[in-house]
Amino acid sequence: MPESEVEQYRHTALEIRTIPDEVAGISAVRNWVLRHFDEDAIVMLDDDISACVCMVSLRCRRLSPEEALAMLENSAWCARGAGARLFGWKHAS
Repeated sequence: MPESEVEQYRHTALEIRTIPDEVAGISAVRNWVLRHFDEDAIVMLDDDISACVCMVSLRCRRLSPEEALAMLENSAWCARGAGARLFGWKHAS
């Protein structure tokens, strides 16, 4: 998140990592992150996501936090195996 927004997220249990405020726009942000972090997997999620849902059966259902984490981990492993440095999901609107 931009350095100027860090106080808005201090209340969360998440590890907070910031980027300079002057880095703006989705492409610039993603490129900056790829150049400055060397972790095996980097997950960038929008802060307005309220749920992940499963749409593979006749009934759509909300994933539990554990299932959503498993989805993220499995996606990261698949991307790594395919040699992809970036991947994403389609959100329903």
